[in-house]
Amino acid sequence: MSARFDFRYDVDYLMTAFDRHRAQHWSRYVSTVLFALALVFAAAYAYREFTRGAFDGVALGALMFIAVYMSRSFMRRLLRRRISKMAGLGDGFVIELTSRGMVAKGQGQEATLGWDRFAHAVRYPDGFLLVQSQRAFNWLPLSALSPDSSADDVQMLIEQGLGRLRTRGA
Repeated sequence: MSARFDFRYDVDYLMTAFDRHRAQHWSRYVSTVLFALALVFAAAYAYREFTRGAFDGVALGALMFIAVYMSRSFMRRLLRRRISKMAGLGDGFVIELTSRGMVAKGQGQEATLGWDRFAHAVRYPDGFLLVQSQRAFNWLPLSALSPDSSADDVQMLIEQGLGRLRTRGA
């Protein structure tokens, strides 16, 4: 039994892959708490300066608040821009999952990875994330699944190879 994914290596694919990879780490909670604390600090500073009557301090606090608030979207745009400059962007890829592992084929290249190379796998409503390490992962969107394969086939192959499959999302 095997499952085949045909997809294009583009900016949207990679941004989705990074989002799914980031969503499964505990550090997202820490960054959310730090983000909220920075927003509270900036608002408190602006309020304190406002009650003193120092409007230049209010402007500085407001600027800090806006900068912290906009930082996430700025970093996302920066990541999108970096991705858009990557070599091989727009190339088509084929990934095939078998009972022995994963075979990835692109333009002029081929890679084979056994199931022992993957630390774990996560199923999302729109695909599967195969994680090799904290910085190496493969995103397999269900939209790229070939018509002769099903999500249940993929799930069964991953569970056979890795032993278990985490589930995230609805």
